[in-house]
Amino acid sequence: MHLTLFILSVTVITLSDGGIPDATYVSYEQEGDYKIGGIFPLSNVGEVPCGLLPTLSAIQLTEAMVYAVNVVNNDTTLLPNVTLGFDIRDSCLTNEDAALWAALTLANSNQCGNFDMEKKVKSPGRVIGFIGPYTSSQSIVVSTISDLLEVPSIAYAASSDELSDKFRFEFFSRAIPPDSHQTEALADLLQYFNWKYVSLVYYSNSYGIRAAHAFQNFATKRDICIALSAPVRDIQTQQELTQLADALFDKRRARVVVMFVSSGTAKVIIATLQTIYAEFASEITWIGSDYWGHTIAPLTDEILPIGGIFVQFFNPTPVDFKTYFTNLSPETSKRNPWLNTYFVTNDDFTSVETYDSTGLGGLASSVIDSVFAFAHALDSLLKHSCPDVSRCPARLNITGRQLLQSIRNTSFEGTRGQFKLDSNGDSNGKYVLKNLQMLYTGEAALVDISVWDALNTSQKLTIYPEKIKWFNGTGGKAPRSICKEDCQAGYIVVPLKEKCCWGCRKCRNNEIALNQSECKVCEITEWPNEDFTICKPIEPSLLDMKHPILVLIILFSCLGEALCALITVGLVKYYNHPQVKASSRELSAFNIIGLQLGFLTIILLLLKPSTTACIIVHGVISLSFTLIYAPTLLKVSRIYRIFDAGKKSTQRPRWTGPKDQLILSTIFLTFQVTKSTYHYFHFDTPSLNFVVLAVVVFVVVVVSEEGYVYPAR
Repeated sequence: MHLTLFILSVTVITLSDGGIPDATYVSYEQEGDYKIGGIFPLSNVGEVPCGLLPTLSAIQLTEAMVYAVNVVNNDTTLLPNVTLGFDIRDSCLTNEDAALWAALTLANSNQCGNFDMEKKVKSPGRVIGFIGPYTSSQSIVVSTISDLLEVPSIAYAASSDELSDKFRFEFFSRAIPPDSHQTEALADLLQYFNWKYVSLVYYSNSYGIRAAHAFQNFATKRDICIALSAPVRDIQTQQELTQLADALFDKRRARVVVMFVSSGTAKVIIATLQTIYAEFASEITWIGSDYWGHTIAPLTDEILPIGGIFVQFFNPTPVDFKTYFTNLSPETSKRNPWLNTYFVTNDDFTSVETYDSTGLGGLASSVIDSVFAFAHALDSLLKHSCPDVSRCPARLNITGRQLLQSIRNTSFEGTRGQFKLDSNGDSNGKYVLKNLQMLYTGEAALVDISVWDALNTSQKLTIYPEKIKWFNGTGGKAPRSICKEDCQAGYIVVPLKEKCCWGCRKCRNNEIALNQSECKVCEITEWPNEDFTICKPIEPSLLDMKHPILVLIILFSCLGEALCALITVGLVKYYNHPQVKASSRELSAFNIIGLQLGFLTIILLLLKPSTTACIIVHGVISLSFTLIYAPTLLKVSRIYRIFDAGKKSTQRPRWTGPKDQLILSTIFLTFQVTKSTYHYFHFDTPSLNFVVLAVVVFVVVVVSEEGYVYPAR
């Protein structure tokens, strides 16, 4: 214990010499047998640390503690024969040194009695525990004092998951849920609106880093992609803000931005983005954590994230406390130095009149329940130590560890329902999600749109979409935040180079798109329907003989027939000419007949199909090919054999005469006719559909080019 006293003394003197702001020396006390220390963010940060006057919302928290202590003292069944007191200090918003100083002065009063430093801070009585401080980073610092001196603390706003580590923060508890619940609620919100591609901005401190990590884990489980994960410092330079704006714009398909920062930081980020990328900034849906949600007030600033959604702890307004607070006047508030300063500054006010239920002041329920938790735990401990209350002394020697165990085991009906802490000293997770809207009166307001309750295992998120108004001031369909284009019929979704982004690729004309993930080729007798979802049998259809392509084909066929007729006339007229004889006039006649049948076949294929026409076309095509290629093969063979034999002798080779060539051609032709006849009697006759398909194949050439459609930026 002596070592502890020495460490405390050295730390206090060091902080005192290091320039602790004057505002932190102010205290608001009420004597009692047992006292509870309160650490609240009263003085704001200005050009001088803690130089700005306290806000009414912060003062509301101090009066919430005063109100709760008075309720306990007026309750004859709770802590009978015992008076509860308080000692309230200023933590200067987020100043960790100020929070540490406040905790040290409160704790030191237990060890040294009255504590007198340069400013002569008076702290008589015994402090059995702390309520506060405000931020998680401050709570981490204060918890070191709590653990060192075994003084329990209950936070009303610190939500970092790091504080759930009981090995490091054994004496820390809180009346609000940890960030693990909040991040799950935010992930559920994104999943509900199908926001699959979002940006994430968070503080680079314990609160921000752990909240961002937990959020990313929940987002991954819900197939939500984090396009940008950007840490920021508490105080940013203009260069850092510009770089962040550029990064957000670079990932501009992410139209939803989740922020684990305070309202002040959020405002400068939005202002910078509006200055550089005004149009893009106006289309963003901002999602704020409880840190932003509880500090967003007042809603009179020029820069307001209209359409944004913000998380706040489930803190219904205590009606009795609201009545108590709004009736405070300069005459009844002289003991509260911060409220007295408020009335002195605003000398035209006769009472508080206004009550903050959405901003920092909305944490009043958590403060009241924290006081009640200490009271119920102390009551249980005292009754267990001294069953006969009437004979018990006002003060018993109760250790901090005993009080801690009693706090963890206590249960009572608080301002927000049943109050009960888990094994980590955390409260149940229940949040209200609020939408920032511009009302018809021209004023901005936070409107309740959803409740998220961790105890409701069947459906944790209950949302009322009809109450939401987006950034454009209208309700209805939620904005898109997904790096994926809506693919048209006949396209499939394909991944792009950019992380979590998807484009569209067109299937070929004879393919269908299966679930927009695979192109499947239709059978040869089938063709895709209009939306490329199923393959349908090709229905017979007559060709339009007036179509330019068909007219051109017919003209070429007629020209071919005319040329064949002209060649036939020339062949007959010059039948005995030496050059005609040398070209195998008999075989040439077969060639001409084959060509004429080929040109005739094209015209037959364009006519209305029928069974008879199919048989004729099938036979004519076979004869045409045989009459063209069989004689040509014989010509080539005859010439080769003649020249090859001429190298050895002058005798003419066998089977090279005109009659021999005619006999061989006839054999080939007979074989083809026999094969076609056999096919006709032993196989199914080609159907009309097959003929139509043959016409399509011969007439129409389908060219399909692969291409990608990228999402519009």
